[in-house]
Amino acid sequence: MKNFKRTIGILIFMLVFGNVLFAQDVSAMLESYSKNFDKSDINAKLMLIEDAVKQDKAGLAPLFKHAIDYAVGVSFRGQSVSVLRQICLKAIEQVRKFNHQDARRSLWKLFKKDTDSNMRIQVLKALGTVGKGDAEIVGYINDWLGEQNNIYETGKNLNKSVIAQCVTS
Repeated sequence: MKNFKRTIGILIFMLVFGNVLFAQDVSAMLESYSKNFDKSDINAKLMLIEDAVKQDKAGLAPLFKHAIDYAVGVSFRGQSVSVLRQICLKAIEQVRKFNHQDARRSLWKLFKKDTDSNMRIQVLKALGTVGKGDAEIVGYINDWLGEQNNIYETGKNLNKSVIAQCVTS
């Protein structure tokens, strides 16, 4: 009986402190990825994000928000646009997967900045998850839809797939 109690005690100790150590590992991993992301060129940033995606850890969600913020802060011009969009699409997918609600304003900024249809649709899908119930985000979406209605009234063509996703998100 003493061995059984001792074994149970050791197992409980390992479970409790194992979770703490695991959390520290993810925290250290997040810090390492973030520092390397900041120091890297655009192609290395993409490789870091791809590697972080493979880790499949919710604790890395702030890194994916950071990648979106990076994209919002740089120019969508030149040869690096496709790489930047790849970074964003991977980051958006992870933010949505882990329901990282802190990224909702960053996502909206990206939506406003990048007019690429696929990017906007993916942002809207993510906002449908992370922005659910956020009156500010709903207000932004409603304002954008109002702008699209005004554009439609002038006779200009609209991107109906983005509008459809906007309505369903």
